[in-house]
Amino acid sequence: MNITIKKLSASRTQATVTFEEDVYKKAESEVMEALAKSIDVKGFRKGNAPVDMVKEKISEDKILEETVQHLVPGALQEVIKKEDVKPIIRPRVEVTSTSPLTLNLIFVENPNVKVDEKGIKKDVKKAQKEADKEADKKEKEGENKDKKEENEGKKDETWTEEKFFEALASNTKVEIAEELVEEEVRAMLEAHIQYLEQFGMDLEKYLEQTGKSLPDFVKSLKPKAENRLKVRFGVMTLVEKLEIKENDPEKLIGILKEKVLG
Repeated sequence: MNITIKKLSASRTQATVTFEEDVYKKAESEVMEALAKSIDVKGFRKGNAPVDMVKEKISEDKILEETVQHLVPGALQEVIKKEDVKPIIRPRVEVTSTSPLTLNLIFVENPNVKVDEKGIKKDVKKAQKEADKEADKKEKEGENKDKKEENEGKKDETWTEEKFFEALASNTKVEIAEELVEEEVRAMLEAHIQYLEQFGMDLEKYLEQTGKSLPDFVKSLKPKAENRLKVRFGVMTLVEKLEIKENDPEKLIGILKEKVLG
């Protein structure tokens, strides 16, 4: 196994892995033996047909796919061990050649993150002033007289937390790998599908009712995914910097807000 490393960015590393022919053939043989156990061949009991006859019933693409999946775990371990790569998501795998078998493995590691704490505090205060101003305006116009306390600054926890996260995203500088965004979009899409299932609706029906195509819907999730990742990395950076020791998510965010906003 020959491994070549190329740094693509601060958080992305490409490992090009080339397998010797005998290693590839051995892996392919093991894959064929495993596949043969589930393939029916006329005149033979399932799992007892000759490998050559089984091979005729399986597409070359399928054999290649299964062989690559068989080889990838060992390749990942080798790269991580020798090159000290610390991936935070499963690496992306791309076949670039079949003779010899060559794979590109894209590793995504924790990016460099900078959080402007003063900027966060400034943005939250600005939002608070605007909310106070709007509340005073409505009160003077005679609106919502019975909700005076609610309008006075809107200082409820939900509002404060929402504005805190908005300010955190705006004041967090981080280079987010495209692979991370795609992973987050997939997670959001799966969560949306599960949400729809609670109401007896599938994604296809939802898209039909909203007049959206699947590609457009997925595209609309991308900015939200990027924002969520910025918040996540911002929180992780601040927790480490401020040495916050708390495992409960709600309590952790409360402590974080108190330390940053003062």
